[in-house]
Amino acid sequence: MPIENYNRYHEAKQHGKVHFPFAVYYGRIPDMFTSYPLHWHEEVEIIYVLRGKGTVTLNGAAEEASEGDLFFFMPGDLHAMSQRDQHTFSYFNILFHLRLLMSDAGSDYCSQSYLKPYETQRFRIPLRISPEHPQYLNLLRCLTPFFKRHMTLGNGTELFIKGQLFLLFYYLEELKIETPASSDKMFYVDKMKLVLQFLEEHYMEPLTVSKAADLCGFSASYFMKFFKTFTGTSYIQYVNQYRLEQAASRLIHTNLSVLTISEECGFENHSYFIRSFKKKYGTTPLAYRKASVSAGEGDSPGNKEQHTV
Repeated sequence: MPIENYNRYHEAKQHGKVHFPFAVYYGRIPDMFTSYPLHWHEEVEIIYVLRGKGTVTLNGAAEEASEGDLFFFMPGDLHAMSQRDQHTFSYFNILFHLRLLMSDAGSDYCSQSYLKPYETQRFRIPLRISPEHPQYLNLLRCLTPFFKRHMTLGNGTELFIKGQLFLLFYYLEELKIETPASSDKMFYVDKMKLVLQFLEEHYMEPLTVSKAADLCGFSASYFMKFFKTFTGTSYIQYVNQYRLEQAASRLIHTNLSVLTISEECGFENHSYFIRSFKKKYGTTPLAYRKASVSAGEGDSPGNKEQHTV
C-alpha cells in the first residue's frame, strides 16, 4: 500500500473491481493492527464479528462488538474500530458501492425509493444488530455466502452477489431509520471530517489546538471537548499517534533514515520521537524496521487481507 494511501481518513481505495465494486476482507485485532482509525468512504460497509471483543465507533458513538454482531456503515459515516481491553477481535468486512445496485435511470423506482436515501444519508440502519434481533438470521443468511474463501467472479457470480445484496436491503427495510433533515450530529461529524482531513494534509507541520479550533470556528476550550467526545483522546495525543503511524509506515516502505523520518512526520525533537515510538510499538524504530523486513511485510501494519472476490 503506497504511503500516501496509508491511514487516509477519506478512504479512496478501490474495493473490488471498477466495473464491480464489491470486496470482502478479513481482519484481526491486535495481530494485524491495534486499531483502524477514524475514516469515511463512499461505500457501504458491513462488519461481521467472528470472535472476540472490540469497540466500534460511528459518528462519535461507541459500541462494544462481540461475537456474532453485525455492524452497518452507510456512505459518508465516520467510523473506527479498536481493541477492547486485552481482547482479540477477528471479523469479516464487506464493502460495496451502492451504484452496484442502482440504475442510472432516474425513473427507476427501487433505486430512488430504497437505495438513494442511504446514499444521501436520509435513511440509516441501527449501528449494531445482535444475534438476538428478530431479523438477525435473515440478514446473516444474505451475507454468509460472501465469507467463503474461494468465491470468485465469473459464470454468473456477479448476479448471485447482487441478488444477495438486494435481498439484504429487503430485510433492512424493516430496520431503517429516517434521519432528521437538520441534524446537529451531522454538523459536528462534518466538522470532525474537516479536522481529520486537515491533519492528514498537514501532520508534518507544527499543529496547535488553536489552529484546529479556528478551522471549525470553535473556541480552543470548546474544540478540545468536541474532539475528545469523538475520539476519546486529546487533540495533541491524537496528532502524536497519527504521526507515529505515518513514521511506522515509512520505516517499512522507505530506506530513509530514522532521523529523516522523524522530521518528515512532524517531530521536532528526535529523542522524544524515539521514546514515543517505543512506547507505542514496544521497540525502537530501527528494530521495528528490521523486524518488518525479516517478516517480509509488504503492506502497512494497518492493512487487511482481501478474503474473497
